[in-house]
Amino acid sequence: MIAIYKITNTTNGKFYIGSSGNYRKRLQKWRDWRNSASNPKLIQDFQTIGFDKFKFDVIQELPADTTRRERERMEYDLIHKLQPFYNTIGKSRPPEVREKLRKASTVRSPTPETTAKRVASLRARWAITSKDGSSCFKPVLVVETGEKFESVKAATAALGCADGCVSRALKHPNYTVRGYHVRYLECRD
Repeated sequence: MIAIYKITNTTNGKFYIGSSGNYRKRLQKWRDWRNSASNPKLIQDFQTIGFDKFKFDVIQELPADTTRRERERMEYDLIHKLQPFYNTIGKSRPPEVREKLRKASTVRSPTPETTAKRVASLRARWAITSKDGSSCFKPVLVVETGEKFESVKAATAALGCADGCVSRALKHPNYTVRGYHVRYLECRD
């Protein structure tokens, strides 16, 4: 049965509104509330007041051809209209939570030292690029054969190895690529 339901705390009248494509299954899930953490406020009251102090009612039974989107829209409309205590949708956040979220989302400005390092790195990179707009790749040498490649990518393709193998061998002199040692040549101008 597709339904919109209400869970009411009989001691204080506070309630929760939910919907389900299978109400009986959802009811069973609520009965097994110890295995569910879907609504912390409701679970806390189940623990403190007792599960037997809550009443489950079907507010509206929906036709079998009702889509999930339609069902949830009807549920949200009821939540906004009735403002149930246990639902969190449709309520504004407390000021302390809003402040915490605002602080977490602000972008931190880099320190002057970090900015100086970035600028120096970019200037160094600019200095080794050719002025005609094409980048200057570091040529790679295969030590055993003397074969030269214009870039790491070209060496990777020619040696038929996975991406990163040549770079790793260049960083670690004892590593090989398919049994070959590789080294950087000086950057051409």
